[in-house]
This record gives sequence, C-alpha cells and structure tokens, in this order.
Amino acid sequence: MEVPPPAIPDDRLEGWRRVDSSVETPFDAKVVTVRAHTLVFEDADRGPILTERTGVDTAWRFVFVTRIQIRPNTRPSAALSRVVRNGAADGFEERLADRSFESIRKRDSRSVAIGDGDGDKDGTLVTYSARCVVDSIRIPLEGMLAVWTRSGQYYVGGGAYPVSVPQGADPNAVASLITPDEDRVELLELFRSVGTTDVN
Repeated sequence: MEVPPPAIPDDRLEGWRRVDSSVETPFDAKVVTVRAHTLVFEDADRGPILTERTGVDTAWRFVFVTRIQIRPNTRPSAALSRVVRNGAADGFEERLADRSFESIRKRDSRSVAIGDGDGDKDGTLVTYSARCVVDSIRIPLEGMLAVWTRSGQYYVGGGAYPVSVPQGADPNAVASLITPDEDRVELLELFRSVGTTDVN
C-alpha cells in the first residue's frame, strides 16, 4: 500500500530543512493495516545562529507531519480517533526521548480547529514541557503534538522549540531568537495547511 507524503504548502516550509522521510507500518493485522508517511524538518533559520552564539550544536527546533492511511478504508470515528491519539502520544514521547529530551511531561490537552471536520474544533492539541542537555547546557523546551483529520484521513503533527534562554548562554546574544509564542503559532498554522494543496 503506497502512502503519499503529507502535502505541505511551500510557503509554510520557509526556514525549514527536510532531514527525513520515512514510511512505516505501525499496525498490520489480517483485517486492518495502518501505514504512516512522515516528513521531518529542522530549523534552518534561527537554529544555525543559536548554535553559533551558544556553541551548542543541536537542532533547536524541529517539526514533523505524518499522513496515516488505514486499509480497508475506514472513516474517522470517535473510537478510532482515540486509538490514533494514544498511539501518536506514545510515538511523540519516544521521538522526544530519541532526541535526548529529558523530564518529558504532558502539560495540557485541548480541542482546536485544525482540519476540516464538522465541528469548529475538530483536532486535538497536546503540549509538553521538557528539557535537552547538550554539553552540560540545559535547554528548556516545549513540545506540541496535534492530531486531526482532513478529507477522511488522519494526520499527526508535532514539534519542539526552546522556551527560555539556555543555562549558561548570554541572554543579550540569544534572547531575541527564543520566541515560543511565535513558534506555537507557526507550528499550528503549518498543521492547518497540511493537505489543503493535496491532489491525491
């Protein structure tokens, strides 16, 4: 079963660099098969500047988007949405751990308008707090995970970004580059754009 990559408008990817594209089968049984195509991007804008000014070589910000295909074709439902959300949360926490994030803690979960469901708030948005330790320097971070539907398909998006000046860094050199409020809006708007240009 071929799974097209999630369609993301080019203008939403300005300042991002794609670092990975993968297709996986999270679940495969005789009656149901779930396939997922994930694109991962890292910050190509502020990230290199932060690395230069702090001496900390890390991704600083990243974002991913996953298109999920279920065969046989199954329309979204409350029960299926719960399964997708739970699986997405487990996978997101593993992804953060793989990036050496520590003290990962779910902070908030709420409904938001992302996809094209019948309700005004058809998606789920979960935020996490975490930190990343690189060369003994602690970077406070926030993670964002979203699950939504568009055109009868499930999508998962996630990312992370710094929320305050890293311990030991010069605030005068990096404070203007730490913009969590803007990062939250940027990621959410990116998620809202996914699939809007899809012709598959």
